[in-house]
Amino acid sequence: MDIIWHKKLETNFYSTPLVTDLFGDGRKDIICVGLDYTFALAGDDGDITTGDWPIGVSQDSFIASPLLYDVDYDGYEDIILFTMKGLILFVSAEGDINTNSLQIPPTTVRKDWFNNELESSPKDKIEQVGGGRDKSKANEKKSDNSFLLFPQLHTRSKILSGSEESILRQKLWEHYAKKLTAEGLESLELFISSKPSINSSSTFSFAKKKGDPIDSSNMHIEVPGHILSPPILADIENDGNMELVIAVSFYFEGDIIEGEPNLDPHNYVASGIVVFDLTNWVLKWETLLDLTTDTETAHGYKGYLYGSPTVVDLDMDGKLEIIIGTASGMIYVLNSNGTLNSNVAPMLMDVIYSGITAEDILGDGTIQLICTDASGTIATFSNNGQLIWENQFTGIVNHNPVVGDVNSDGVLDVVIATSHGIIYAYSGDTGSILLHFPKNLGDPVYAQPLLVHIPAKNDINENYFQIHILVHSISGLIMIVNPMDETIQSFDIGSGSFSMLIADDINHNGKLQIVASTTNGDIYLLGTDIPFHPLDTWTSQIKETNVVSLRRNVGIVISPITKNIQHISGKQFTIFFEILDNRKSQLVDQIGYKVQVLFGNILLGNKTFYKPGKYSILVSCPKHQETNYLVSSGTVKVVLTNPLSQVYSDSFHLSFNTNFHKMIKWILAVPFFGMCFVLYFIHKIQIEPLLPS
Repeated sequence: MDIIWHKKLETNFYSTPLVTDLFGDGRKDIICVGLDYTFALAGDDGDITTGDWPIGVSQDSFIASPLLYDVDYDGYEDIILFTMKGLILFVSAEGDINTNSLQIPPTTVRKDWFNNELESSPKDKIEQVGGGRDKSKANEKKSDNSFLLFPQLHTRSKILSGSEESILRQKLWEHYAKKLTAEGLESLELFISSKPSINSSSTFSFAKKKGDPIDSSNMHIEVPGHILSPPILADIENDGNMELVIAVSFYFEGDIIEGEPNLDPHNYVASGIVVFDLTNWVLKWETLLDLTTDTETAHGYKGYLYGSPTVVDLDMDGKLEIIIGTASGMIYVLNSNGTLNSNVAPMLMDVIYSGITAEDILGDGTIQLICTDASGTIATFSNNGQLIWENQFTGIVNHNPVVGDVNSDGVLDVVIATSHGIIYAYSGDTGSILLHFPKNLGDPVYAQPLLVHIPAKNDINENYFQIHILVHSISGLIMIVNPMDETIQSFDIGSGSFSMLIADDINHNGKLQIVASTTNGDIYLLGTDIPFHPLDTWTSQIKETNVVSLRRNVGIVISPITKNIQHISGKQFTIFFEILDNRKSQLVDQIGYKVQVLFGNILLGNKTFYKPGKYSILVSCPKHQETNYLVSSGTVKVVLTNPLSQVYSDSFHLSFNTNFHKMIKWILAVPFFGMCFVLYFIHKIQIEPLLPS
């Protein structure tokens, strides 16, 4: 590993960078989001790209990693930036901020909600995964100012009908009936009445829904929303409209509420999911999850959301579910309309700082959910919320568990790195810790591990690649961990990081390069001798919509024949590609593999295939949606959505009908020389003597 270039920038980086072809010119660029400023750097030399970069927002900061979205359908992806105070900006490649920004709306809470002295929270009595909470105190009489706000009873997009509510209540009661004592059931009645209410929105008097009558009694207060984790872009309704799914933490900054000097701001901490429809540019729905305090009486379980939402089709009905873990220890599964999924009851763990990974680690054709908590428990749940396995670790994990077959036994494994500087790897089918693990690095790690394939010696297969684990420690060491032995190599860049290492062939030399960002404002491009493979790219913290795994046998790869094409003349062209998937799938014959060819947000073609294999698709050259003129050049992306709604992609650069100037000279020259030849021939006949001399 060597340093290709290094840049020192005037900000601190806590967010994972993003690699993309920003200008559609075939060159990779790096979007680096710092606390104070966001930069766009050229991948080949690290210089700040042309335009109005860097970008900053006065009296606000950036925490979440950026996303890409073609706002104006011109074929070139814009950058979505998220500020901590809930402002959402859409920025062009040149750094121009779109006037159509979005703002997270505040949530409205009763000022005195915390005065409802509850004997005990249902959370303290529900049997939970792991041993993080003191179960010996579960039946003590105490006041716990944190409790569950079931979203199906307070969703701004929809209020359940009486029959829907009755069915949902019955399922929730059946789920908890065997796990709660009589006292617990009595407390649960406070939150989920066993009898349906006339209007479910009135069940919780502390919350006020959008559209309710104006609060003339001044009993409510608006709590501002904050974005602390990267949102997700997905078509959750499967209707062709792209939604922005955001995990929002509602709280007051500082120790005083402006205009309310007698209220303690620490009494108002809430969490929720906010979804914007980016196709129609509207707020689609909001769902509140938890309402807590940020005081000592909250017992550490506070209503913040630190991890990104996970979107995936758990029940294979074509619509995506939204899974989120909260700092109050709850795992919620929401439907695409924001209501609580009645087939998966909320799961209880300890404080959750990380996102939840959705992957088919059992290889049975269904999705499993993998989560970690603050008590040192890692757990895997089925797609209906049943515990499959759990195990323990030491330290705190604030990143998604990553998935890959690290010991090459054909079974997917789960990898985490902890604040105690220890890497754990668990077998995906049983949860047992793998041989040679855990590995003590001797240095705390807060960043998500990066998995890469590195050539290794193998007597059977000369082209054998072994997964290695790369981490960036808090002291500045980049460590390369071989999972098959005790080998740990380190490369010191002198500054630590909370953000993930990123991997791609950035300078197009056929090798994998690594992007590292640090808390001191450094950006490094590191060179390696690792051969590049399209399925080894990891250009953002979460790949596409919902993938945090490294697999060479699942995904989509564009044929080298297609990637070697640099120019297209005409109105149509053919793309050759291969769909890879060696897993079982229960509904592959009905659902299939959906392939879309995109140029920004311009759909060039789409088709569904019903088994893995090599295919081709004929697509049209892109036209600007507003002007209807052909686009000159840019990045063509082939996107695969498999039967589990996991999204993979591959891309290449093309120019369209831009070589016409080379033909103009022939179009002009051929008639000219032809006429000259004719004139010369006629003139020659006229001057020749009619009779021989």
